[in-house]
Amino acid sequence: MVGTAFTRAGYIVLEAENGNAALAMLADRRVDLVVTDIIMPEADGYEIILRLKQLPSRPPLIAVTGGSLRLRMELPGMARLLGAEAAFEKPLDLAALLAEAGRLIGAGRTETTT
Repeated sequence: MVGTAFTRAGYIVLEAENGNAALAMLADRRVDLVVTDIIMPEADGYEIILRLKQLPSRPPLIAVTGGSLRLRMELPGMARLLGAEAAFEKPLDLAALLAEAGRLIGAGRTETTT
């Protein structure tokens, strides 16, 4: 659903089936934005955030989480503490997610052209 929304908005989307696949994909590609679920197999979203944070030039990160009320309250704040620029709870407000993605990508382009 998220990938389809980004594709329809004109973005090129790369998808990974789990955290380790995402890390492998990002090891040899430069991307403008990473949207990661917090809870996923093999490497969770926190690991994605921490590993990408170590890169000298990393893309902006948006964390997404669902689950119990407690998890939805705690996980986005933790993702931001670890380095995510934004966090969204499921069910997602796709319009808000796309707006934030556009803002983050636009801010990155502004920084690189200045």
